[in-house]
Amino acid sequence: MIFPLEIAQRLNLAFLAIVALWRVALAIHYFRVGCGITITRSFVALLTPISIIILARVSSGRAGYVMDLMGGVRKATSTVRDSSDSVIAALAFLSVPIAFIGILSYVTVLASNVKSND
Repeated sequence: MIFPLEIAQRLNLAFLAIVALWRVALAIHYFRVGCGITITRSFVALLTPISIIILARVSSGRAGYVMDLMGGVRKATSTVRDSSDSVIAALAFLSVPIAFIGILSYVTVLASNVKSND
């Protein structure tokens, strides 16, 4: 083995985070260039569904399992489990205001479209 199991698991989770951030950046770039919407609306359009998915995972209690599965965590060690739980808690904490802002902005856009059609 090149690395001990705990370090390899942490590296795997780190690369998973890098790939996830790259995908978010590409999606926002596509929204801006391909769809022609502003960067603020791009963030809202992308982060609202992501936040709702995170909230659903956390509320179902399966978020730790998903992180372990995606991160390649096979052996139950306290340090890797604790770090993944803290990442999940931070994501859940950040997801609540993002989801609220996204839903509020969506309702605002719908209300303005209804007013302009009248």
